[in-house]
Amino acid sequence: MTSKLRIGAVGMFFYLIFLGCQSPEIFVAFQKPPGGWNAKEAMNFKFDNPSAQSSDVFVIVRTTPEYEFSNLFVIAKITSPEGVIQTDTLEFEMAYSDGRPMGEGLTAVKTHKLWLKESYDFNEIGVYSFDIEQAMRRSKEIQGASQLRGITDVGLQIEKPNLE
Repeated sequence: MTSKLRIGAVGMFFYLIFLGCQSPEIFVAFQKPPGGWNAKEAMNFKFDNPSAQSSDVFVIVRTTPEYEFSNLFVIAKITSPEGVIQTDTLEFEMAYSDGRPMGEGLTAVKTHKLWLKESYDFNEIGVYSFDIEQAMRRSKEIQGASQLRGITDVGLQIEKPNLE
């Protein structure tokens, strides 16, 4: 193999590794609710959108074995730079039917990546505000759960859409 061909092959190898290692993440931020997630405490995240784009939006929740529910209800409010508000109430599964927690992690702490919006159209340039609050209640109780123990972190992640 000639040296020019060898250098080209090595260059292409490193270029492909570089492309494969690029993260799809555009924005990631976390908040730590002290002592659990309070029902009256919305987690607020601000995303400064630099250009019109479609992106996938996720809520990231980290739990410990203290989390006592098999699901999680959240109310998510997105406010655009122009002040347009979209509100959704979403339910996420957090455990399998046998009680084992879902999520990623080799220790007792599990990270749950939960879809908020798929290919969300960030069509305005400027700051978007995301308010996420828990809306859990115990079975046969009208009042919501005031404090969700076992939630160590709540985050927001915005990624380039997966076009596969």
